[in-house]
Amino acid sequence: MRRAADHRIYDRISRWRTASYPEVTTVAVVRKLLPVADRTHMAKTLGMSLGDLENQLTLALPKGVRDHARTLSCRLPRWQRL
Repeated sequence: MRRAADHRIYDRISRWRTASYPEVTTVAVVRKLLPVADRTHMAKTLGMSLGDLENQLTLALPKGVRDHARTLSCRLPRWQRL
């Protein structure tokens, strides 16, 4: 979320946290949120090209942010949950 704020896309990313079906993002957003070293390492580990990984992340990243936010909200008192 800090990287999103640094790149002035926090509002877009924070909407993923509460959306039932978060919107697919773009490769440009993926590149802003994840450093190239991390993307390269993931691609190498998964045996994918960097471009293919970035395309997959356009679908997976919004859902991952939503799912992570839901696990965090389960730890809050009921009146504070998302």
